[in-house]
Amino acid sequence: MTLLTADSRRLMFACGVLMLAGCAGHSGTPSTTLTQAAEDAKPLQRCQDELAALKQYDAARFEKHNGTLTVLLNNSAQYLLTRDKVQEDIKSVVDSIFQAQLARECQAIHIALYQSIVSQADEGINP
Repeated sequence: MTLLTADSRRLMFACGVLMLAGCAGHSGTPSTTLTQAAEDAKPLQRCQDELAALKQYDAARFEKHNGTLTVLLNNSAQYLLTRDKVQEDIKSVVDSIFQAQLARECQAIHIALYQSIVSQADEGINP
């Protein structure tokens, strides 16, 4: 597995968001589409930020989720390179799969961060 730098991961995330947001059927002027893509990217940026925060609380959970996210990003990047060569029915299904996988992993990161922060706050209070 290739390890990605934070900048590479953010770039891949941004490209994925722009591509997947664009395939969702946004219409309108290019500036409207770009504005919508930027809005679509906010939850994914929050996911990256929460993953970085998790590293401060629980290195093992960080490594697990970082590895999963890296695999998802590598797989989605591979798909995005060939996406324009496949039929619409495939695009529809695979786009949804990648969006769901990213959403699921980002939720898992959010939960892990929450649990780690609460666990630390609880130390010493409840023996």
